Amino acid sequence: MVFVLCAPALYLLFSAARSHNTATTSSPPLQTTKLKDISSQMDLVGLLIFTLGFGLTEYSSTTVVILRDRHLTEYPPGRIAMLVIGLLLVFPAFILWELYCASFPLMPGRIIRRKGVLFAIAIAFLFRFSSEFPAGTRGYFISGTWRLGITGYFFAASGIAYTACAPLLGAAYYVVRRYKPFLMIGNVLFVVGCALWLHTARHWDPEVNDGAFASKAYLFTTQILIGMGSIAVEMSALIGSQASVTHDDLAIVTALVFAWPRVAGSLGASATVAVSLRSDSNRVKSVISLGLALGLSLLCLILSLFVPNFVLGENQNAVETEQQMNSDVQGAN
Repeated sequence: MVFVLCAPALYLLFSAARSHNTATTSSPPLQTTKLKDISSQMDLVGLLIFTLGFGLTEYSSTTVVILRDRHLTEYPPGRIAMLVIGLLLVFPAFILWELYCASFPLMPGRIIRRKGVLFAIAIAFLFRFSSEFPAGTRGYFISGTWRLGITGYFFAASGIAYTACAPLLGAAYYVVRRYKPFLMIGNVLFVVGCALWLHTARHWDPEVNDGAFASKAYLFTTQILIGMGSIAVEMSALIGSQASVTHDDLAIVTALVFAWPRVAGSLGASATVAVSLRSDSNRVKSVISLGLALGLSLLCLILSLFVPNFVLGENQNAVETEQQMNSDVQGAN
């Protein structure tokens, strides 16, 4: 369905690109764009494989219908089948097609082989996967004595911190001219937030402690740390990937960094539902979910150590500036 809906937009984009190329060269008059031309210069098979796989994965992760059935004790077999087929299409099938079979790949090997791009995509994917577990755990920590406004603020605290820190982080990039320090700081903040929350989940059980809930200030602090860490990691991964390629590849890299975390979000939602069906105890569910989030975020922190730390310039991408400096040095020698 997604592929069919996007087909007119793809046709218009291809027509515009061809018209631009024809107008800027001394070639014959503009010809009508044909479907054969589109199929020969666009990876339609790759688009079909990815959108079909992502669609199956996304649909299988829909949690609204599942969570409404309180008597459900296991993940529906049909959704498991869709999830498995979607994963097989997105990962082995799509990646192998792009690397070895596609004439005009959506994910060119020359881009994926760049260290900055590869680590940025891996970090963005794993981080989005880990972020789904805390998001599905908030409801377990809501006290029945809280006012409706406090409950709403608790659910929105992470998003508010995420949004409020974005302009401040942009100013910090402009001043420091580096992105790797903020990538590591964001991972550390997320790890600390998950660790504090996991500590609460392990040592506090409202069902045993006469309904005594943890301090609201403590819980709100964990949400703020997670929100601040999330925006720092996501922005730094995106900027780092864009700094690692030339201007001609910016659109491809940006699309990859945005697309793969969406797949990770679908997988994380499915995993969150599976955890919620594993036990009747909210304490056990929260410990498992937050433990997974903490482990994956630690892996993201380790991967961030290997990310290149380009200087963010004014007019060029970092990799182009570095290449220009190297060529100037070689010319001087």
